[in-house]
Amino acid sequence: SVGRLMFYLATLAVWSWVFFLVKVIDGVPAFWLTGIKMGISTLIFVLIQYSSSRPIRLLPTSKSSWKATILGSIFACVLPCFLLISGEQRISSSLAGVISGAVPFFTVILTGITGGFQVWTAAALGIGLSGLMLFCSQAFLHGGSYELVGIVAVIAKSLSMALAILMLERMNNPEDSDGTIDALLPKFVLSTLLCFVCALVFEPIPDLSNVRPYWAILVLGAQCGIGWACFFKTIDQHGPILASTLYLLFPLASLIPGMLWLNESFDQTQWLGFALVMISLLILHRIENPVPTVAANVQLP
Repeated sequence: SVGRLMFYLATLAVWSWVFFLVKVIDGVPAFWLTGIKMGISTLIFVLIQYSSSRPIRLLPTSKSSWKATILGSIFACVLPCFLLISGEQRISSSLAGVISGAVPFFTVILTGITGGFQVWTAAALGIGLSGLMLFCSQAFLHGGSYELVGIVAVIAKSLSMALAILMLERMNNPEDSDGTIDALLPKFVLSTLLCFVCALVFEPIPDLSNVRPYWAILVLGAQCGIGWACFFKTIDQHGPILASTLYLLFPLASLIPGMLWLNESFDQTQWLGFALVMISLLILHRIENPVPTVAANVQLP
């Protein structure tokens, strides 16, 4: 539909800068940068709530809300952001974006473990995973352990997002899973606190004189809030499969700024891998209900 197309284009506009911004920011360790961008988003949400005279709910109000907030904060916010930043410090932004596009693959695999796979779904997964291997081939063949750690980190980020999608959809609690600021604020408050605690324990305090550019950190924080609002709203309204297919935008979103401003280039094998990934994601997107019981059979850990 036209509405869905406009939503996808708006999401692409929001996410198209995240991989570029993470790459150009220098001098900030991963947990510190994750906490700062979460904190900026939280502040923006609080100001919006205050200006609209709406109640500001910083903490969950029920036991079920606490469970959804904790799981959402860890698996959908803290872990993915930390792993992406850690990984992109070692690999190109385009490679990180293409690997991030694997979220639908993991989502369908996790749901298919209990519900089974349709033929076209299995074929799409095979095509997509083959494309990922081809796109990562240069790092596998010529990169050292430094780059391989970055690839593993971004793959783990994609798996964490797939788990978050399924867990939040399984709870199906509008108070906790929708994309409104009321629902997002507690997740972002808890995520910010968790990140700064981990930063103080595991990372050195960054030297502000070595941090650059400041504008990129501010934009990254604003983008984070808008992007997660779109993500949670999609889970609530359309379910986990469609929410995960938003990630088909990530390869395109990372490729364009990477080529234009970061001078990232690819050989023919990588272009073939990119094409296979996009074909696979489009097939998954076109399949209606690829797994008959998407969330009913998914058990929370």
